[in-house]
Amino acid sequence: MKQFKGLKSENMYLALVIGLGSFSDGFALLLQSGALLSLVPYFRLSSLFTGLVVSAPFIGSVIGAIIFGWLADKIGRRAIVLNVLLFFVLSSILSAVSLNIQMLLLSRFLVGIGIGGDIPASGSLIAEKSQPSERGALLSTQTLLWAVGAAMATVVALPLLNLGLEAWRPLLGLAAIPPVLTLLLRRRIKESFRWVKSRTKDNTLNRLTRRAIYVTATLSIGLFIWTMILAVFASYLPSLLIRIYGMPRSESLIIGTAQWIMYILGCVLAFKLVDVIGRKRLIVIGTAVAIAATVIVYMSGTSVISVITAGVLTIWGAGGAAYTGISIYSFEIPPTLYRGLLSGAVFGSGRLGGYAGTLIFPTLIGVMGIVKTFGLMGLVMLIVAVAFGTFNQKTERIDLEMIESSMVKD
Repeated sequence: MKQFKGLKSENMYLALVIGLGSFSDGFALLLQSGALLSLVPYFRLSSLFTGLVVSAPFIGSVIGAIIFGWLADKIGRRAIVLNVLLFFVLSSILSAVSLNIQMLLLSRFLVGIGIGGDIPASGSLIAEKSQPSERGALLSTQTLLWAVGAAMATVVALPLLNLGLEAWRPLLGLAAIPPVLTLLLRRRIKESFRWVKSRTKDNTLNRLTRRAIYVTATLSIGLFIWTMILAVFASYLPSLLIRIYGMPRSESLIIGTAQWIMYILGCVLAFKLVDVIGRKRLIVIGTAVAIAATVIVYMSGTSVISVITAGVLTIWGAGGAAYTGISIYSFEIPPTLYRGLLSGAVFGSGRLGGYAGTLIFPTLIGVMGIVKTFGLMGLVMLIVAVAFGTFNQKTERIDLEMIESSMVKD
């Protein structure tokens, strides 16, 4: 792909350093999934409290994304990316030393605040410093590194499973390491010149138009649904394979890693194609492939593990492309003065979807069974396919200022 030979090294470095925040998120998410294997019997958690523990970081992310996204517009992107991950570090340590379930729930909630606050400022910084021809690829590194972090977590988690009922403590505590390193590497980052310019020029963007609100709502719905689907499998697949199929812990985590590898492949595909075929096609094609996978599982009418595993892995590969496309849109489309807030709203809605999915899934699968749950997922994803099939906002290879002008006119 010739177009990626022109990526500026300093911009690629910026994208990688900023993207380490997403790496930290994926790393912590899969560590939590592994921690559940010992956490549930340690605290003797019911399905309700299991859902609360898993979903706490997601609801924290919603609040963090809105508050720190707004602050990124007010005080700058750099100030947020240099400080907000401290929430992540301190709350990960607090998680590891939790004395009771209440302390654990609070610490997991604060973990969400940290990562939710980082993403809007980070994505805005990458978008505003990128050239139009490279912007999609550079923004896609956030979702790519998220998946790499999750896959790396399994390598770390496997040997710690032998620690018995206390294994959850080092697993949750290790999540503090990547954000510490990220904070150290980010010290050399400079402020977005577009944000600085927006604070000094005449403010003609003093209102949100109907079109900006409509586009934000569409992106929010798409990310809500895709995060809901992916968060369920990311959080529960190893536990599900053990509980329903009696699979050994090590094998269940290996399959859990395989889903992240598929997601990485989907993200790599997005990296290569997002500035070629466009964001819209990635979203629609990826979602259509995922829907087809749910239909196959549902039509099989059986709980055969090979069919379900193939369905999950297909959804993850397709999700890597579709989720990346929506995420890129969320940082390109909002006007500079509102980019942190609106991208935070989109990311927050996605995490709200993750919260809803991880909270209700333990109960839902018990009532409907796993095959019918796949069928329901397919129907929900159909909403995304229809919404983005009619989406007409083009952003690839277009200056942010030109995209912005279309957002401030009704």
